[in-house]
Amino acid sequence: MARPAKPWYDRGAWRTDFAGERNKVLVQGPKNADTKLLAEKALLELRQQAKLLNDHPAMDTPIAVVVERFLDEYTDRVVYEDYRNELNWFKGADTSKAKGVEEKKNRRGENRPSGGRFGFPCKDWPIRRIDADLVEKYLRRRKAENLGGSHAYVALRTLMEWAKRNKYVTAHDLDLVDPKLRKRGRRHYLPEDAEVFRAYRATQGKFRDFLNVLMLTGMRTKEIRTVQVAEFDPDRRQLVLWRHKTVERTGLPKAIPLPTDELVAICRAAAEGRIGDEPLFLTDRKLPWSYQAIRLRWSRLREKLGIDARFTLYSFRHWYLTMAVESGEDGAIVSELAGHSDPKTLEFYKKIRNPRLHEASRRVAQTIERAGRPSETAAPVEPEAKEI
Repeated sequence: MARPAKPWYDRGAWRTDFAGERNKVLVQGPKNADTKLLAEKALLELRQQAKLLNDHPAMDTPIAVVVERFLDEYTDRVVYEDYRNELNWFKGADTSKAKGVEEKKNRRGENRPSGGRFGFPCKDWPIRRIDADLVEKYLRRRKAENLGGSHAYVALRTLMEWAKRNKYVTAHDLDLVDPKLRKRGRRHYLPEDAEVFRAYRATQGKFRDFLNVLMLTGMRTKEIRTVQVAEFDPDRRQLVLWRHKTVERTGLPKAIPLPTDELVAICRAAAEGRIGDEPLFLTDRKLPWSYQAIRLRWSRLREKLGIDARFTLYSFRHWYLTMAVESGEDGAIVSELAGHSDPKTLEFYKKIRNPRLHEASRRVAQTIERAGRPSETAAPVEPEAKEI
């Protein structure tokens, strides 16, 4: 008979082997009796969750168990920390700070409450209760406390889609949630041309090449990070992305032209002597660009130059597409360059900086001004005779 798993200490944390996962971290901290006790409690909680998962049929599995299983799939993704926070706050069933719960800060340094296994117990809360009405109540509480609802909604909907695929639920109705509660709070920010070039000229090395690709192609940062050596076509001077969302919609890859000789030379140098499935663009240390590395480099540059905090790396894409519209290119071509799934997305870029719209407005203003001027050929008005 196999012995039950026990926690052990290694590399600054108490660990264990559980449910096929090796070296699972239970508690981080120094090796002492207090942290060992916390590790044993965490292991006991894992056993209880596993027992609940086996004892409860589908549709009755507690949300705490499902969330933990869901997050196991997202540990290496960029959104993991955000999803974990949003789902744990939701499990707490309250956005206000729980009594006795230690304050936790998000990436912006704001104090944010937590719930679920870090706050209120919820093992007896079945996942079938996660419906549109419940989520709307939660989002209204967030709105009342001036908190956004978009990211929370996306995290919850992604969880329910995963639960449906894994047969914890047969369906969900979160698409019926009021759009006003789940809309994005941010607005597109379009930087000035001078600000874009000032940021570009202040960079150097491989990060300068990275920004060069952003400026001249309008690619998303994720596309630049993940494009592979094999997807660079030097003969046709383009990148051909087969691992893109447009492939599912059209069956065709996304082609990204490389418009300048400098850009082609950058890609040639990056691809020289390398295997096809490796990332094309690397850092100065010959490592693949990670999301955090890009964010750190950009945030430091932005702070150094005193650039508006709304100017993000994605703003380069907004700027590129706005310039494409201003250059007079056909809307269908610009949508193809952008890789938009919906051509209506381009309407935003036509509104922000539209010279034709401003010219039309000036012509109308001039017409109004002329209409208000007295006519030069009109007969002069005689003064009224005064009574004597």
